[in-house]
Amino acid sequence: MKIERDSQGGKTTIRLIGHFQSEHVGELKKQLQHDGPLFILDLKEVTVVDVEVVRFLVESKAGVVKIVHCSQYIRKWMAREQTLRLSKVPRNGRNVRRGQEVLYGSLYRSERKIRVR
Repeated sequence: MKIERDSQGGKTTIRLIGHFQSEHVGELKKQLQHDGPLFILDLKEVTVVDVEVVRFLVESKAGVVKIVHCSQYIRKWMAREQTLRLSKVPRNGRNVRRGQEVLYGSLYRSERKIRVR
C-alpha cells in the first residue's frame, strides 16, 4: 500500500493506493494524528481491504474523518459491519457475531462462525 498526503488550509487529504490491510492501520492512525482539524481519506485507488480495515473505516467515519471516492463494495461492507456491530447480542458476558463478511473486489462470500451457547 502507498500513502500520499496533501495538506492545505487546515485540511489534510490522505490518498491510499493498493491493498489496504490490517497491518497498515497503525501507520494510517499515525498519519491521522498530525496536521489540521479536517481529514479526508481518498480511497479511489484502494483495490482490496480486509475486515479490520473496514472496522477502522467505520470508526473513523464516525469521528472527524471524511471518506471520499470509496468503491461501492467497501461502502456496502462498511454498512454491513456497522449493522453487525449494532446487532451484537451479549450472552453470558460475551458478544456473539452472527456472521462475518469477506469481500475481495466484487466477490462476496459469507463465513459462518460457531455460535456460543
